[in-house]
Amino acid sequence: MVEAWCQSPAVLEAVQQGDTGTVIRLARRAKGETQRQTGDACGYSQSEISRIENGRARLYDIRTLGRLAEHLDIPPNLLGLADDDVRRRDFLREAAAGAAGAMLSVDLAGWGGLRLRGATPTEPPTLAGLDERIARAHASYQRGEYQRVADVLPSLIGPTTDGMVLAEDERSRRRALAAQGWTFVLAAKVATKLRQTPTARLAADRAVTAAAFSGSSALRGAATYQLACALEAAGEPAHAEQVAAIGAEHLADASRRDPTVLSVRGALLLIAAITASAQGDAASSSRYLAEAQHLADDLGTDRNHAWTGFGPTNVRTHALAAAVRLDQPDRAVEIADQIETDRFPPGLVGRRCQVHLDAALAHARQGRDAEAVDRLLRAERIGPQVLRVNLPAQRLIGDLLQRGQRSAVPGLRLLAPYATSVA
Repeated sequence: MVEAWCQSPAVLEAVQQGDTGTVIRLARRAKGETQRQTGDACGYSQSEISRIENGRARLYDIRTLGRLAEHLDIPPNLLGLADDDVRRRDFLREAAAGAAGAMLSVDLAGWGGLRLRGATPTEPPTLAGLDERIARAHASYQRGEYQRVADVLPSLIGPTTDGMVLAEDERSRRRALAAQGWTFVLAAKVATKLRQTPTARLAADRAVTAAAFSGSSALRGAATYQLACALEAAGEPAHAEQVAAIGAEHLADASRRDPTVLSVRGALLLIAAITASAQGDAASSSRYLAEAQHLADDLGTDRNHAWTGFGPTNVRTHALAAAVRLDQPDRAVEIADQIETDRFPPGLVGRRCQVHLDAALAHARQGRDAEAVDRLLRAERIGPQVLRVNLPAQRLIGDLLQRGQRSAVPGLRLLAPYATSVA
């Protein structure tokens, strides 16, 4: 039976690790097929199936995943696809619409490598109290206080997933589901920041599911945004771009009436721009940025609806990041010099730091190490925790230290501790 093999400890462990190859191998064996038989049925060679199962060929194509899932009777959620009752539909559209998600049980004590501490409250929290705590945690994340957020996650996830929240009517039930969704959005943010990509994808999927049942357009968009971020962090920029672009399209009508939904839609367009630039697609990146700029103009000023920080300054910040990814350092420096980080809403420490970190990467590619170090030091003064979890910045510091052995750069040695985690 499907239930027997797909609920085995080996399968659940593979799913939590994001190891689709192992899931496919276990499903094939449960069906009693050889690699050649599976390959012939799905249009692949035996060697291709072998590479997929052994992890030598990463599966990024949704059509390939869907074909294997259908033939091997794999519940699509085990491959990060949609639930069984939407198997025949396009996963990307369903993910963006908020109907997909993998509802797997999670051991909070060591969830995805995060250092989670704290206990779930013994008394059922009120919805108002829970909403307030979730808002404070999102604000802490934006200040770059990542460990503080990780510490409070268990006390937020527990009440929203085990029925402890008091919901006496349909309106309260939807509000409780929204609280669950915003909690998993936050968990996905932290996991992505700490490079725990399987956990980030799982949390984003759970946020998408909660959004579907809560009926919140803003949450649906925010959950889709985090799914795109998780996919981009996992090395799937094309998949991430599609999810973000479709998610933005789904919010087009609602965003005309609600500035919060407009902001979330703008954020989706910005992550689409980043993922397009990561693929070297400058034309698509520019198109997404232009669409986001129109929304920012409609909003009128920099806001922080739904913790997006969306507005004109945020659009310029993503244009800077896109230029860095497109290896356009001169353009990136030009944009960075035009960004006034004080225009960001209060509390957006991470966003301010990112401007300096991207500018530092651009200066380094120009061979202007002193300017790069100056930007890194400015980021360190604003948010040291941000620098501690930013791998590109840590690698840059390591490179600068090696180059600095030949030419001393003032202040560079002060950054040395941040390069220690780089292999």
